Amino acid sequence: MNASFWTDVKMIVTLCKPILRLLGLADRNGAMMGLIYACIRDMSKEIDNIGQMIDIDPIKLDEIKICCTHKFSMIQSPLHATTFVLHQQWTSNGQDINHELNSAWMTTITRYANGIDALENALLDEFYVYREHASDMFCIPRAKDYDRVKYPIKWWKTFGTATPNLAKLAIRVLSQGTSASSCERNWSTFSLIHTKRRNRLSPNHVEKLVFLHTNLRLLKKIKERRYCLLEITMEMIDNEEDEERLLILQKEQESIQIEETNDLNSMIAYLQDNSEVEEEDYDNVDMDGHETNCD
Repeated sequence: MNASFWTDVKMIVTLCKPILRLLGLADRNGAMMGLIYACIRDMSKEIDNIGQMIDIDPIKLDEIKICCTHKFSMIQSPLHATTFVLHQQWTSNGQDINHELNSAWMTTITRYANGIDALENALLDEFYVYREHASDMFCIPRAKDYDRVKYPIKWWKTFGTATPNLAKLAIRVLSQGTSASSCERNWSTFSLIHTKRRNRLSPNHVEKLVFLHTNLRLLKKIKERRYCLLEITMEMIDNEEDEERLLILQKEQESIQIEETNDLNSMIAYLQDNSEVEEEDYDNVDMDGHETNCD
């Protein structure tokens, strides 16, 4: 019944909005590293703006920012900053490259070149062409269209022909996802295979079954739905309600669970049938390896 309690609750909910926006982005399939890095940068700015609009102690506001920055800095790598540099949506807006971004970019190309000086020099030269728009492909109006720059992988495949080495690197790093959904699906597959009835399976056998099950499901999806490039944009996250996002995730999880159960049962039935055939063949062989006459 205390009015100050609800004032604090409103303040907390307002401050958590940019944080939840970042978590919602990282929880979706198709979220790329470039968007994550940009969202982390925007999160600090939005928290500052919110702090100016609401009545909050500046010391507490700094503590919140330090806490958020510390948590996300634990999982950041040079690849996150590199994808931000190679994302045309930010570069087209005149985004300056500071020392942190430049250091991450140099670290990435050094590891990517792996001691090949010619490749490293080519990447540096092509990166200059990309940043300065020194190629006709980067200057055409379509290359600057927002509806195209928000899909970086498609953009590099279309307009990156003038810088082939840089385009190859950009497509590779920009394709790196940040969602843990694939790991969670792998864990759910483990739980389906290693049950109370099959708890005597050795770790090697469980890993092989999970490997086979995952790749069979992947091949099945490719045959049924074909290869589909999934790229999440910031607009999708901004325009999507939290309830809608949670419902979509729940439906996806339920459908995945049903598919995994059906595929696993089919695979187990197939393995059992083959094992029965092998046992019959084994019964018809004597100790010396010669076939016996069952008649």
